[in-house]
Amino acid sequence: MTAATGASLLVALVKLLIGRARPEIGGLLVLVDSSSFPSGHSAQAVATYGALAYLAGRAVSRWGQRVAAWTVATLIAGLVGFSRLYLGVHWLSDVLGGYALGAAWLAIVITASATYRRLREQEASPAGRQRNTPVWPRE
Repeated sequence: MTAATGASLLVALVKLLIGRARPEIGGLLVLVDSSSFPSGHSAQAVATYGALAYLAGRAVSRWGQRVAAWTVATLIAGLVGFSRLYLGVHWLSDVLGGYALGAAWLAIVITASATYRRLREQEASPAGRQRNTPVWPRE
């Protein structure tokens, strides 16, 4: 949920800042009234399906299953981006920008999740409670 919500907010903010017009042919197949850059569908696909692949990868132990989860997520995001181009509602740079924005947000979400998980594990471990060790090693 965090991945999808954050991606939506970032897309709305960037669309407001950029305000790029959509391709003129896009109005023939689909009615759209927002700015073109970045593609919200592409950003959402990367962030949401990437988060699902991350969670699926954490739930399974075999490397092949993790690869399969990420492959499916990548294919779905690719098809979403292709559909935006096919419908004529985005330029290629809009889709690529959406992918980049979604991937950046996904990286933040995964990093925050992994950091939180490690902190909780360290806090729960008997060694962490005994020695009162700092969370981040000091160098």
